Amino acid sequence: MTYEDGLRLIKVRAEAMQSASNEVDSGMMSVFVGRDTKLTLAMDAAKEWCTKYMKIDVPCIQIANHMYAECKVLAGYKEVKFKKSKQTFQIQIQ
Repeated sequence: MTYEDGLRLIKVRAEAMQSASNEVDSGMMSVFVGRDTKLTLAMDAAKEWCTKYMKIDVPCIQIANHMYAECKVLAGYKEVKFKKSKQTFQIQIQ
């Protein structure tokens, strides 16, 4: 792959991400996790909240990137925020 091909690929990816972002009010956030963090449980609870209270049929909340062992990037609907307090994740509605 040439440098120019790489730049074109980055441009196409950025345009696709922007297009997806324009379709649904979504966002990304970094979360810092420890060994005992129940991130999957928090994400499942957030999906359940979106389905039950926000009436979103197929909520999208997922790990978008593994930055390093203690840091993940979550992506999904903006209706739900995660708030870390005393080693537990709580769902905070905007």
